[in-house]
Amino acid sequence: MPANTRPLAPHDPLTWQDAEIPPRRWAWPGLIPDTQVTMLSGDGGVGKTLLSLQIAVAKALGRRCLGRDVEAKKVLFVAMEDDKDEMMRRLADVLQSYNADFGDLENLWIIDHTLEDNPELLQFQAYGEPEHTPFCIRLLNYCVDNGIQFLVLDSLHDFFTGNENSRTQVRRFVRELRTFAKEMDGAVLLTAHPSLSGRNTGTGEAGSTAWNNSVRSRLYFTRPDSDDDDDPDARVLTTKKANYASVGETISLRWSDGVFALDQPDTGMVASIERGQAETVFLECLDKLTARGTHVSESPHAGNYAPKVISRMPERGRFKVRDIERAMQRLFSDGDIKNESYGPPSRLKTRIVRCSHDAQ
Repeated sequence: MPANTRPLAPHDPLTWQDAEIPPRRWAWPGLIPDTQVTMLSGDGGVGKTLLSLQIAVAKALGRRCLGRDVEAKKVLFVAMEDDKDEMMRRLADVLQSYNADFGDLENLWIIDHTLEDNPELLQFQAYGEPEHTPFCIRLLNYCVDNGIQFLVLDSLHDFFTGNENSRTQVRRFVRELRTFAKEMDGAVLLTAHPSLSGRNTGTGEAGSTAWNNSVRSRLYFTRPDSDDDDDPDARVLTTKKANYASVGETISLRWSDGVFALDQPDTGMVASIERGQAETVFLECLDKLTARGTHVSESPHAGNYAPKVISRMPERGRFKVRDIERAMQRLFSDGDIKNESYGPPSRLKTRIVRCSHDAQ
């Protein structure tokens, strides 16, 4: 008998009688389970890095992420596809969407490809167990020593250099990431590009089906499956595998102001309330701007384009430029605001003002 064998020690469910059943923990409710590995796949350019960064920032801030509450955790984002400057630009947009700034990111750390040029985690041999790379050991030690509980690896082919069609290598790699999750007592989010077959079939799978079989949750981020190409900002996030939640759930998103936001249908009572709130915000911001002598324009080419000016005001709340544009158009249509000329006759300009609804 090999010297490294040890007796089996199975759990005895009889001892679980009257024990408290531990609740299932989620890093992102219904989508990313804690202590497990989740794969987020998407075509190049669709925005999976930005989406994963938004999730990471939400975790670091303890803020809602696309309509779902998340618990604040320490986060490490390993970005192998962008450098520091690009990450700063992306982060600035994400932070603006939360009315936060870099000073609020005390729970987020970033490693980019300029800091680590060889992020391979395992070296696979012709025979026997793969070897842990120095980076793998350093990464795990950093996560454990610093209390990281949400790790983002962007993207798969920078960390896995084995044969993606080898079930054995794929399962061994995912098992290593699961070890990370267990040691961190947190979650690992791994981004990936789908294979050609995964794109053509709409499954979003990458290489061997072992990727899908090994992870506990797999999300596919893509553009809507439609013949209408008039909406380049629309996206759909779909759960393709979910061991602990519903499979096939779709979340419609839209890119706006540098981030992805929920694309709510423009119908129904909730939408009607949202429209009314956006119009109220526009009018209140217009009053503040008018009071301090700041004029705003309806023209999107003007430097003082009203929706852009208002989007930089703290009073705009959760509304984005697109929401404010729609509110402005509705207010013009309803006769609540109008364009007014001002300035000398030789250099007349127009500004948006409230309409008077006094009885004639």
